Amino acid sequence: MRVPILSERDIEERAAEILADYSRKTGRTITFPIPIERMIDVTFDIPILWEHIPTRGTQLIVSKITQPMFNLPSRIVLNEDLRDTVFRKYPGLEQTALAHEAGHSLFHIDHSLVKQLGFESMYCHEFLTEASMLTNPLDEIRSQLGPIGDDWWREWQAHTFMRYLLMPQALLQPFVEEGQHLTWPGLYALRDRLQVTISALVVHLQKLEIIRIDDGRRIHDLTSQTRGQLSFD
Repeated sequence: MRVPILSERDIEERAAEILADYSRKTGRTITFPIPIERMIDVTFDIPILWEHIPTRGTQLIVSKITQPMFNLPSRIVLNEDLRDTVFRKYPGLEQTALAHEAGHSLFHIDHSLVKQLGFESMYCHEFLTEASMLTNPLDEIRSQLGPIGDDWWREWQAHTFMRYLLMPQALLQPFVEEGQHLTWPGLYALRDRLQVTISALVVHLQKLEIIRIDDGRRIHDLTSQTRGQLSFD
């Protein structure tokens, strides 16, 4: 399946449509934390399984999504080997990975293949996390490790979808107005409220030009020209 041409705005709008669809189907108002597991069940109708996923070199494969085959629908797989270690150590990783794979399901999986004969291979999109990158969220942000070519675009689209699905701007705005994003303790508290990884939260806030974090881990508030630099650890 060819990688679709999508802008960040396109992806944000698609995430908003998914949130609205879930709210309409369940009769529930969307609030934090986004119920991603229930949303995948209701809106995407994809099973979520915990299974062993082999490592790739030095990389830990946190999750993957499989291409459907004849009589076998697509499924999201979380790495059972990391359940009591990486997933437990890094809060929000499970929700972040699920939303990332949901993005792959939406943009990159041909679900019509389940009705076809003769599809021999299983094509997987994988959310990769290197063990050493998990020790410091800023290391993950700065890392240049990543796929190339079409795979790069697939991963960017899935990650961008995850950001807007789990952290829609309209719901995030009150926390920004309260200034909770301006200190590291505040960011970690916000991470717990949203149930995402600290890396996903920091990347999202920087992409939205709400904050900037420099090499000294200082947080710069970009939402007000009158505020100066804030630095708290």
